[in-house]
Amino acid sequence: MKMAGLPVDGRNYYGVFPLKGKPLNVQGVSKEKIRGNSEIESIQKILGLEFDKHYSSVDPLRYGQLMIMADQVRVR
Repeated sequence: MKMAGLPVDGRNYYGVFPLKGKPLNVQGVSKEKIRGNSEIESIQKILGLEFDKHYSSVDPLRYGQLMIMADQVRVR
């Protein structure tokens, strides 16, 4: 049985967290604007990331990988 596109046994390996808006493309954006984006802030909290800290491995984080599933966006 699938729930929200994820097999039930897959929930043992993947966490599911619905973002409430479109994630910000952070390329070329100021740190202040990134810090003010609620979707980026949510991802940061979930992973256990600290802003302005350099990470050389994923060991101190809550999860070693992140998968973002999104709907297709139609460009007009």
